[in-house]
Amino acid sequence: MAEVLAAPRDGPLLEDPRTWLGTLTYRSEACGRPSPAALRELVAQARVRNRRLGITGMLLFEDGRFLQVLEGPPESLDAVWSSIARDPRHRRIEVLNRSLLPVRIYAGWDMQFFARSGHSRPAAPVGERELAAEQAEAVRLARRDAAEELAGRLIALVGQGLAPAEVVGRVLEPAARALGDLWLRDEVTDLELTIALGTLQRAGHGLHLASARPPVDRTHRPCILLASAPGEPHLTGPALLADLFDEAGWDAALCFPQTDDELVGELLALQPEALDIGLSEAMPRARALGPLAETVRRCRAAWPDDGLVVSVGGRLFAEGRAHAADVGADVARRGLTGAVDEVARRVEHHRLVCACGRQRRLPI
Repeated sequence: MAEVLAAPRDGPLLEDPRTWLGTLTYRSEACGRPSPAALRELVAQARVRNRRLGITGMLLFEDGRFLQVLEGPPESLDAVWSSIARDPRHRRIEVLNRSLLPVRIYAGWDMQFFARSGHSRPAAPVGERELAAEQAEAVRLARRDAAEELAGRLIALVGQGLAPAEVVGRVLEPAARALGDLWLRDEVTDLELTIALGTLQRAGHGLHLASARPPVDRTHRPCILLASAPGEPHLTGPALLADLFDEAGWDAALCFPQTDDELVGELLALQPEALDIGLSEAMPRARALGPLAETVRRCRAAWPDDGLVVSVGGRLFAEGRAHAADVGADVARRGLTGAVDEVARRVEHHRLVCACGRQRRLPI
């Protein structure tokens, strides 16, 4: 049984990188077996400290192990981390990620807390009828801004045998399109749609963190820049994709540009192997194809060679109304599920082509 407290709202985007927030993810083992009362006391203490220092985040406790994500001003994060590292209640502390973010993921959560047992009896497999019911429930909870309840349902689906990527593709993605249909029928306002999509995004991120696996030891982690199309207000797709690429062992960076120039600047600063540009997962934005084609052209023109893999996505491409060739991309995602494998295959193809090209240029 999971306990989740206090749902957040997305924080404001911090456009100046000098004001970006620090984020830190770590895991550790509990010393002994903390009781429910001890865990409640730990969380209560953390909330008081976090409110004072401007820290937000989540804590997962399962079978004697902790996984925690913290975000806030870098100097406050350093102070909290110093305290956590000295805390005698846990050991074998391992930092999984430390980076900067332009927006709070857990705004409003001074400490979201999950506690669950991994020894519960497996439930029956999830069928298509059950999935359809979960999609409808996801829409209902998203409209209520109930991210914590939705995250709990998603985690339960993983417990029934679905991979996290399947949950995203078979529940959250259809829910986003259903919300778009409600908007098209004038049953929700622009603001209600935006809040509901943000709820899907936060629930998906909670699923990712609760299902986190040990990091893969790689000598080279491929890098991808995940961006919303410049000016696109719906950011759910890139945010959910970031979790899927991270789970697959990629370095995934997020960018929400307002202009093509901003996107090109991010691209040149990061120099990734792949770029994904997403339109809305909820709305079929046919009029966005022309501007998107120009965005792809600008990004390719700024790149020093033809080694950049560009993928595009959104409801327009998922429903087959548009194709990669329409905007000059290499890949048009038909959905969030499978996107990582599709981009990975294209990146590997580019690597082989480049390697063969270098061999042909070698002097005989």
